Amino acid sequence: MNSLRNVYSKLEDFEKEAGGASEDWWCDASYDEFLKLKSNKVYNNEQIYDLSMINPDLPPHIFLLDKLLEATMKKENHRYAVSRGIFKLRQAFSQKYKNAFNVALDPNCEICATLASKDAVSSFLLANSKKGQRVLLPDPVYPAHLSAIRIAGLKPYFFKLGKDEAMLSEISDIINKERIDFIFFNFPNNPTGQVASQEFYQGLYHIIKDKGIIVYNDFAYGEMLYNNAKCPSILSIPGFKNFAVESYTLSKAYNIPGWRVGAMMGNQDIIKRMTNIKSYLDYGLFLAIQSAASSVLTSTQDLVRDTLDIYDERLTYFCTELSKLGWEVKKPSAGACVWAKLPMSLRTGDSYKIACQILNKVNVCATPGEVYSQTCKDCLRFAMVKPIDILEKVIAALSNL
Repeated sequence: MNSLRNVYSKLEDFEKEAGGASEDWWCDASYDEFLKLKSNKVYNNEQIYDLSMINPDLPPHIFLLDKLLEATMKKENHRYAVSRGIFKLRQAFSQKYKNAFNVALDPNCEICATLASKDAVSSFLLANSKKGQRVLLPDPVYPAHLSAIRIAGLKPYFFKLGKDEAMLSEISDIINKERIDFIFFNFPNNPTGQVASQEFYQGLYHIIKDKGIIVYNDFAYGEMLYNNAKCPSILSIPGFKNFAVESYTLSKAYNIPGWRVGAMMGNQDIIKRMTNIKSYLDYGLFLAIQSAASSVLTSTQDLVRDTLDIYDERLTYFCTELSKLGWEVKKPSAGACVWAKLPMSLRTGDSYKIACQILNKVNVCATPGEVYSQTCKDCLRFAMVKPIDILEKVIAALSNL
């Protein structure tokens, strides 16, 4: 009952703060204007090239669809599930992590199935944080993480993404000056595509191992790596399971964001608290989806190779052509988006304004850089969720600015 009272207390705190906060507590007013412009164009049936959201356009592998259909036909799969995931699914996540990332996980106590990444981070904070605690995040930051932190009533601090030595030095400086309770990572990173090295995690471990800090890594793009890049699971580094967790999702690499299949793995005490909280909030995923996802995770087929090849081609093409137009851009090491700095002639110091102008003039919709960081006022993010022939039209449109 204490856990349940904690849930209600957090929700009451959020309602009070949201009710008394200014509009930009929740969402920047400039971003609202950008979204309204996009919505109006869609409502008026204007053709826009929407690259603002990483919402995969590629179909799931036929293997996934066959397994889902098979599981859906079983009448027992239409009953209530369990919030932390059926044992078959948790065992499948354990096997996946062992085979793909060389991490041994106990499905009984070190894995909790989640409704993909957003549910993972919100449930993690609901179960393990207290209002007023402090969180260290990368700059630029994944917006869903910042939203979850604000809802939980936590105070954000930031370190700049960059080379290993610079990040470790800044993280060390911050935690020596401030009482940091959590560190959030998103490696491979959205929006930049930056990956973390094993050496970075090892250096981080030695800096924070005795600080009482809980570390969370969003590993959504852990299988979406290019050019022989490598990004280890944070749980593969000895010692991190003492105070770290990692979320994983099938959404992007397997083209099934609507299935909402994910999991949180790692420290068993953190996972236990999450499991308790989720037992009050939901009954988990549709059983047929859990069953199908289990088969996907344990399949010996390479179910993501075709997807990666297509994204690799799109990323290479788009980065090459944007560079020709004067944009500052580097092909990412991972992920499904292009993070680009505007040409000098288009820089206004207001990414919301320029994103609206581009959407108005040439019907190309990209995410303003300030959604991710106040320091990225001349950047846009393009999601590679259109085929090459559409991306060619996008480039042609951008060349007319």
